[in-house]
Amino acid sequence: MVKWVIDTVYVTKKRYIVDAYTKEDALKKFSNQQPIEETYVDENVFDVRSINKYEYEKEYCNTKQLDWTKDK
Repeated sequence: MVKWVIDTVYVTKKRYIVDAYTKEDALKKFSNQQPIEETYVDENVFDVRSINKYEYEKEYCNTKQLDWTKDK
Protein backbone atom coordinates (compact mmCIF):
# COMPACT_ATOMS: atom_id res chain seq x y z
CA MET A 1 0.00 0.00 0.00
CA VAL A 2 1.23 3.50 -0.84
CA LYS A 3 0.95 6.43 1.55
CA TRP A 4 -0.18 9.73 0.04
CA VAL A 5 0.17 13.30 1.26
CA ILE A 6 -2.73 15.52 0.22
CA ASP A 7 -2.43 19.28 0.73
CA THR A 8 -5.61 21.34 0.69
CA VAL A 9 -6.52 25.00 0.94
CA TYR A 10 -9.59 26.01 2.92
CA VAL A 11 -10.99 29.36 1.78
CA THR A 12 -13.26 31.54 3.91
CA LYS A 13 -14.54 35.05 3.43
CA LYS A 14 -14.42 37.22 6.54
CA ARG A 15 -15.95 40.68 6.96
CA TYR A 16 -14.58 43.23 9.44
CA ILE A 17 -15.68 46.70 10.57
CA VAL A 18 -12.69 48.90 11.39
CA ASP A 19 -12.45 52.53 12.57
CA ALA A 20 -9.53 54.25 10.83
CA TYR A 21 -8.70 57.47 8.98
CA THR A 22 -6.90 55.82 6.06
CA LYS A 23 -7.04 52.56 4.13
CA GLU A 24 -3.53 51.66 5.30
CA ASP A 25 -4.50 52.13 8.96
CA ALA A 26 -7.59 49.99 8.47
CA LEU A 27 -5.48 47.20 6.94
CA LYS A 28 -3.12 47.34 9.93
CA LYS A 29 -5.96 47.17 12.49
CA PHE A 30 -8.34 44.53 11.11
CA SER A 31 -6.28 41.48 12.11
CA ASN A 32 -6.61 42.43 15.80
CA GLN A 33 -10.41 42.17 15.67
CA GLN A 34 -12.99 39.43 15.37
CA PRO A 35 -14.85 39.29 12.05
CA ILE A 36 -18.52 40.27 12.06
CA GLU A 37 -19.27 37.66 9.41
CA GLU A 38 -17.49 34.53 8.21
CA THR A 39 -18.57 32.53 5.15
CA TYR A 40 -17.20 29.23 3.90
CA VAL A 41 -16.15 29.57 0.26
CA ASP A 42 -14.36 26.40 -0.84
CA GLU A 43 -11.77 23.74 -0.13
CA ASN A 44 -9.41 22.74 -2.91
CA VAL A 45 -6.75 20.07 -3.25
CA PHE A 46 -3.61 21.69 -4.59
CA ASP A 47 -1.03 18.91 -4.20
CA VAL A 48 -1.10 15.12 -4.05
CA ARG A 49 2.12 13.18 -3.77
CA SER A 50 3.20 9.72 -2.75
CA ILE A 51 5.81 9.21 -0.05
CA ASN A 52 8.06 6.29 0.71
CA LYS A 53 8.50 4.61 4.10
CA TYR A 54 11.60 6.67 4.96
CA GLU A 55 9.80 9.98 4.31
CA TYR A 56 6.78 8.80 6.27
CA GLU A 57 8.87 7.82 9.31
CA LYS A 58 10.94 11.00 9.18
CA GLU A 59 8.15 13.56 8.58
CA TYR A 60 4.75 12.13 9.48
CA CYS A 61 5.05 9.12 11.76
CA ASN A 62 4.46 11.07 15.01
CA THR A 63 1.54 13.19 13.84
CA LYS A 64 -1.83 12.48 15.43
CA GLN A 65 -3.79 12.35 12.17
CA LEU A 66 -1.66 9.56 10.71
CA ASP A 67 -1.39 7.34 13.82
CA TRP A 68 -3.97 4.93 12.42
CA THR A 69 -1.74 4.18 9.41
CA LYS A 70 1.13 2.73 11.43
CA ASP A 71 1.92 -0.86 10.59
CA LYS A 72 1.00 -3.27 13.36
